[in-house]
Amino acid sequence: MENKIAAVDREIAKNRESWNLLNKTRENLIVAEVRRTAIESFPSSATQIAKALIAVYTESDVSLETLFGVQSAEVNTAGLLQMAQWRDANTIEMFLNNGADVNGKDAGGFSVLEAVIQGHDGYWRGESKHWNEEVFKVLAKYNVKCEISHGWIIPQCCDGAPKYVRDFLGLDDDEDAQ
Repeated sequence: MENKIAAVDREIAKNRESWNLLNKTRENLIVAEVRRTAIESFPSSATQIAKALIAVYTESDVSLETLFGVQSAEVNTAGLLQMAQWRDANTIEMFLNNGADVNGKDAGGFSVLEAVIQGHDGYWRGESKHWNEEVFKVLAKYNVKCEISHGWIIPQCCDGAPKYVRDFLGLDDDEDAQ
């Protein structure tokens, strides 16, 4: 009987060790998810600085070059990510000249190219008059990666886009493309 009790005690101890390991793994996964969620929920310092500088630009007569020319590459990347949706080639090139990362991504994982393709607030899509071929020339000049990580962007934003946009992205031309 003592051998059976000892065997059960050993099994309980083994299961307790497994339970402790699984519980620790679970806790680590929860902590990682909380951190990821917190990072996405709160803008980085660079993003906050860029937003403040853009507010000064829109409310005052101060150029983006003056405001961002003295900032770090990280702040310029955050500014580029916020301003790319407006599809202004000179603005995009100014940020890139000041050290912005042409392949940078925001907290939601959207790239500069994805911001350009979506256009302002995602409304400048397809046959919009707001496409700007010069923007794509600037992006090519700075070797943007033609990668779209959000699969819905191409079908929702590029249907009816100009041929140069579709060519830039390596999309097959069809009869509906312009």
